[in-house]
Parts: sequence; structure tokens; C-alpha cells
Amino acid sequence: MPLKKLIHHTPQQRPSTRHAGRGSWLLLTALVIVLTSAAASQAASNQPWALETPLVAYHATYSVGNDMLEAGEATVSLTRLDKPGQWQYSLNTRPTGLFKIAGRGHLQETAVFSVVQNNDALVLQPETYQFRQDNEKKRAVDATFNWQQREIYFQRGNNQSTDVLQDNTLDRMSMTVAMMSNLTPDFQNFTLDVFDSGQIKQMEMINEGGETLRTKLGTLETVRIRTRNVAGSSRETLTWFAPSMNNLPVRIEQQKNGDLVARLSIENYATAQ
Repeated sequence: MPLKKLIHHTPQQRPSTRHAGRGSWLLLTALVIVLTSAAASQAASNQPWALETPLVAYHATYSVGNDMLEAGEATVSLTRLDKPGQWQYSLNTRPTGLFKIAGRGHLQETAVFSVVQNNDALVLQPETYQFRQDNEKKRAVDATFNWQQREIYFQRGNNQSTDVLQDNTLDRMSMTVAMMSNLTPDFQNFTLDVFDSGQIKQMEMINEGGETLRTKLGTLETVRIRTRNVAGSSRETLTWFAPSMNNLPVRIEQQKNGDLVARLSIENYATAQ
């Protein structure tokens, strides 16, 4: 079932079990793009990513859906690993309800990165990135960042390749962590090199100002950031960060040609040691 048709169901209409597999795959895949596109750069120059505030380990859950239906649940965790300065940021989605019957829509995305000293700043450096969608090998992505050689080695499906690393290059998971650490009151519009789906893209982030949101966690003051591909795309992402919760993304929406495609809405949040 095309996603466009899913979005325009009336409340009385529901996708049948026969079509739920493709419907859940499309919606949940769109939401992975939504969640992992929520980031920004501290500068448009080739500078390492310096963290402005300390990272805080946390676990959060989001509902997955749009204006017409709920398709699943997403869990996000930022975890400190045993190696000093090393962290893991992970995203998992699973279908629920009718979509669960089809057995598709399970997505996993994980980034491992280190926080290292660079002159007088602490810098975020990606180490590995991994993406899995159900059991589809052709969609699997694995990447390794070699900062000594200034290269990124990656494989998407059966295709292997290498690209040049710039000092400010991040993967699409670690860039969200960087945004949470750098969303300061003077943040405006910046660009960032991002490894995404087997290629490095230049993304532009635009501060659209503050907005008050009513959420499952209460009424929150947020900062809304619009993310888009500098090269041009019909898709854009809106992310609402909550400064009172360590700049946690509490709502994330993907739009295509101005229309809502998918939304993540915060359900639960807890910090960890």
C-alpha cells in the first residue's frame, strides 16, 4: 500500500492485514529517516565537532505514526560504554497492533562514537555505524571511520566503497547527539557533512524559533529545527528539542512537499548514570 494512501485514510478506514507489511515498512522506514535527520552543525567550516555541554545517558520511547494511524514504537538509548570516552547511540523500531501481524517494520540503527580531547575542546568522533531493516541484506549498511587515514569504509548490501573524511563529518545517528550538546541560544543556520545511506550529504539546519508543545510528559518549551539537504530534496524534517530535558527531541516530523509523512512523539524518558 503506498504511503500516500496510508496517510489519507479516514478514521473509519484501516489498512488490511494483507497490506500491513508494506504499510508498516514504509511508515517505520520514514520514521527512522525522521529521527536520525534531527541534527545541526556548529559551523559551516571543516572543524571538528566540539561539544558544548556534557553528554547525559538516557533512554526514551516514542510512538510512531501520523495523523491517521499509529504503526509502532521506537526506542532510543544513549549509553556510556566501558572504554573511556566511548558512547553508543541506538534506535530500534517495532510494529504494533495490526502492523505487528505482518512481521515487518523492525529497524535497528546503531552508532558508536568517542569523545576525545582536541586542543581545548572535547570533540565527537564517529567510530562505527550500522543499519539493519528486517532481514533484508540489500538494505544493510556498515561503516567504519578511520580518522588516522581520513577515510570512511562502508558497505551497503553487496557494494563496498571508500570516501574521504572531513574533520566535521558525522553519521546520521551521532549528529543528533551533537545537536543535543550544541543547541545554544545563539544557534542559527548551519551546514554539516553527514554519512547517510551509503553517501556523504551536506545537510542544512535552520532554527525556526521557540514553540510550546503539549506532550505525554507535560507542556514543554521547545526549539524547532528544520533540516534539509543542501542539494535539494522534496523531504524535510522538523524536530522539536526540549532544553529543560537536555535538549531531548520530543517531537520529530518528516514532510514531503509540505505534507506530513510521519511523526515520532515522546512517550517516556529517563536519564541514566
